[in-house]
Amino acid sequence: MKLLGDGIRENPKAFRGRFRKMAESAFKFYCGSAVLFYQDLKVDQDQFIARNTAAGQIFIHGDLHAENFGTYMDNHGILNFDVNDFDEGYVGSFTWDVKHLLASRNLVCH
Repeated sequence: MKLLGDGIRENPKAFRGRFRKMAESAFKFYCGSAVLFYQDLKVDQDQFIARNTAAGQIFIHGDLHAENFGTYMDNHGILNFDVNDFDEGYVGSFTWDVKHLLASRNLVCH
């Protein structure tokens, strides 16, 4: 997982646009800064995972928030509701996705 500073050096123009978008609201900031959320989780002692180590490591979405759910029409003409934007997916604790989604819900409802 790249830190924000790595991306800034690689493509400064793209990151200026990203930061402008993130400055629009707390929710937009949250959607654009999953890396900060996961940095904070490094020190989080998840008691469920500590007691159930077999459930600990799966492929997770990595940036699960309210804007990453939507609808699309499949090639059979059926409307589907699903998750999108898997560019930050990786192996981790499923509870991280749950926590990230719930924090997103709180920002949307605020």
